[in-house]
Amino acid sequence: MIQLALNFAHSEGQIHLERTIFRSSSDIEFIAVRGKTPGAYSCTGSFQWTPAVKAVCVLFIQALIHRFGHADMTRPMISGRRGSLASSLDYAIDKEPQWLCDMFGLDESGKTNLRRLIFRSNPGGKRPGPVSITLNESALPLDNIQVLVDTMPVHDPGFLDSIIAKLSDGSPESINAPEVISFDSLVLLTQTKRNDVWKHHMMIPEDSKYDNRIPRIASADDNNIEDIFQYEEQEFPEHHATKDRLQEWRNHDPANFICIRAVGEPVMGYYILFFLKPESMKRFLAGELLKDDVRASDLIDPTVHSYARQAEAHIGVFASTQHSSFFTIDLLWHLLGRFVYLAKFGCLSRVYMEAPTQEVQRILKRLNFELAKNHNHNGDPLFECILTPEIIGQWEQCCTRRSFVQSATAPPLVRC
Repeated sequence: MIQLALNFAHSEGQIHLERTIFRSSSDIEFIAVRGKTPGAYSCTGSFQWTPAVKAVCVLFIQALIHRFGHADMTRPMISGRRGSLASSLDYAIDKEPQWLCDMFGLDESGKTNLRRLIFRSNPGGKRPGPVSITLNESALPLDNIQVLVDTMPVHDPGFLDSIIAKLSDGSPESINAPEVISFDSLVLLTQTKRNDVWKHHMMIPEDSKYDNRIPRIASADDNNIEDIFQYEEQEFPEHHATKDRLQEWRNHDPANFICIRAVGEPVMGYYILFFLKPESMKRFLAGELLKDDVRASDLIDPTVHSYARQAEAHIGVFASTQHSSFFTIDLLWHLLGRFVYLAKFGCLSRVYMEAPTQEVQRILKRLNFELAKNHNHNGDPLFECILTPEIIGQWEQCCTRRSFVQSATAPPLVRC
């Protein structure tokens, strides 16, 4: 099954491609990261942010919009003369630079796999007129394309349109996409809608400048670690991790230690993920390794390749320090979105989580977790979720709608 994931990063009104994962078969994948070299990401390829790379992004984002049934979108296609994104990509396909091989790999004849994913008209611009490139949907089904921004899947056609507009800015290009508001405006609009919900929830006056008071989801810093330690020491005096252990987990991979907070305010909620090595996972399931005793040496290397090949994950902690469904929804949306990504474009097939209370068990069951069987786990009741295509699809819809808590009541305090 051929699959493609494009992971973008967005900051200060700019967006660029950060990482790609292309799977040409069930056991062959190619991972490329932005930069002149892979740097810290061993065993991966690399690419620079060139017009040809932008053209790749535009073409496949168009295809994703087409999949979502955008009324104004015809068949995904980029077209242009010399100096356009289409012309840049056409030239790269003919020359087959290293980045194209890193990103898509080579077929049996030594040609880049991208050639079989697309159709070209007037390749090389050998005759007057523009170069046109479209997707070969029989080679890469639209359902197998995923676009992420800051690691989160994007399904909103308007948001995808605005990414295309941002990437195509200043290019003499013909692109089959409707006219939309600018990317910066859409990001601002999206954030404003979210802020309005928070503003109402936090009872902030209409005319106040409240942007800095709106919570953000990010990796925990040292101040957040202090907040979390004090919270756990007070709420769970008999079993909690030491401050050094919390810092050790965060330092191993900050992307697995995430919190939601407003500027200058204490942490509102947080989660910690463990991707245990096989032997450590066996010890954990056998009751020989307690969660608070997990060390960095028990965790897999924090690399793209390691995570893509990891079959099991353990939610070490998911906690809300304030009884508010808004905090939990935002954080849970972020967490499950990561699982969807790792399941669709990696090998993740099972997630574990301990449930110390009946309330936590109820939440886990709502998310299709079941009591784990055939394990000698000695801690709190251990639940597991086997990530079937049906469950992945349900979680993906939840991530899109951000609708995990169906009732309006605040969820219970959760700490697992």
